[in-house]
Amino acid sequence: MNSPEVLLAAPPFDFTGINIEERPRTKQAGYYLYYPHMGLCSIGATLARAGFSVKILDGMVDARSEEEFVALIIAARPRLLGLSITTPALPITGKLISKIRKSLQDIVIVAGGPHVSCDPEIVHALGADFGVVGDGETPMLKIAGSVLRGVALEPRTPGIAVPGAVAETQPDLSDLDSIPPPDRRLLSDPDAYFNPFVKARTTSLLSARGCPFQCSFCCRTISMGGYRPMEERVVLAEMERAASEGYRFISLIDETFTYDRDRAVRIAGEMLKRKLPFKWSCQTRADLIDAEALKVFRAAGCVNLSFGLEAGDEEVRAGMDKKIRDTDYEKAVSACRKAGITTNLFVIIGAPYETKPQIDKSIETAVALEPDYVVYNVGTLFPGTREYEKRIEAGEIDRTIWDSYMRGETPLPVLSKTLGRSELSELLRKGYSRFYLRPGYIVKKIRSVRSPRDIAVLARQARTVIADYVV
Repeated sequence: MNSPEVLLAAPPFDFTGINIEERPRTKQAGYYLYYPHMGLCSIGATLARAGFSVKILDGMVDARSEEEFVALIIAARPRLLGLSITTPALPITGKLISKIRKSLQDIVIVAGGPHVSCDPEIVHALGADFGVVGDGETPMLKIAGSVLRGVALEPRTPGIAVPGAVAETQPDLSDLDSIPPPDRRLLSDPDAYFNPFVKARTTSLLSARGCPFQCSFCCRTISMGGYRPMEERVVLAEMERAASEGYRFISLIDETFTYDRDRAVRIAGEMLKRKLPFKWSCQTRADLIDAEALKVFRAAGCVNLSFGLEAGDEEVRAGMDKKIRDTDYEKAVSACRKAGITTNLFVIIGAPYETKPQIDKSIETAVALEPDYVVYNVGTLFPGTREYEKRIEAGEIDRTIWDSYMRGETPLPVLSKTLGRSELSELLRKGYSRFYLRPGYIVKKIRSVRSPRDIAVLARQARTVIADYVV
């Protein structure tokens, strides 16, 4: 790797670790799909447009181990290193920063990503020089200007955290069309990313930032800001650019693609009109989709929709401020099936006061709805969520829990107030076994095979689920 001025990196971290206590046995564990890091691609494009030399190091695909990740950074010898950090990855990130500093004493390290946006005080414990809070493009541009060009950085610059000081909140970036499109060419291996629907060059794409909802267990509104849609022409131009770069599967990773239902239908209609040569997926809410929209989506190449079921009990969902009826899920999954679109449900194992019988109901509800895929996750307490703030106010925890977790002194906190992580992990295994090892489901998947490529994709799905959650 040639020496760039700025290296943007995501640590090597397997997210199955939030669900099972022992170390996962596979590189791409469970049903955590790992797509190209669009946040880093966007920040990289912004820095490159300003004249900085930039590279991206994706620890999940570019490094086979933590040691190799550190070695690649040392070999690159960047003057400025930006690390995107999620909450579960805090312990590994703290260790990585310590190792990097031993070899590169003069390097300037910036910590960003979801956790730092919700808990900027972690910057000190991590050993970073700066933190980025919220949208990363403008703060990173200012930090790079200061570190690499000697441009004075004003004290308490909005969106920039420094150890020992309270970070000033920056307004959400509203003019999304003013920043350049994410530069996927900065990725070292575009073919390394996995999706379970088609075996093709895969990428992700945002048509809107932020989340319009306020679920109590979710930190998206804090870490990503409020809902901000991009101009439709800009979204379609990025799709055409991705197609020209050889991508044949796109995951639209908007939190709720059909929040503006008519906008979503217009985008899909234009995709069809322009004959864009890829399949795609998106995620939305079960109460924000209809048969007419699905018909347009399918004609435009949509092959999968994801919904957050969260819990099989309406009262449990309502208690997490996700007030969607059981009948909405039934209608949504059925409508997708009729349209020829596969479905994926996300289920939380262990809401704050959820009992074992209620979790069993969640598992059985997911089976009864007959989606094509289910992703079970142990409910994790994240900074910035309303549930977290409630526990802070009640004196049950304080923010130093993250410093302790980063140092390996405490486990990753769970949402559940009634069950521990070990019990929740066993229930999660039960859910995966109950859904994926049904004879009827296995026969259905085998019958769906149409080509050697289908066999390879099916085998990969089976390996990850069985190896990580069943055996």
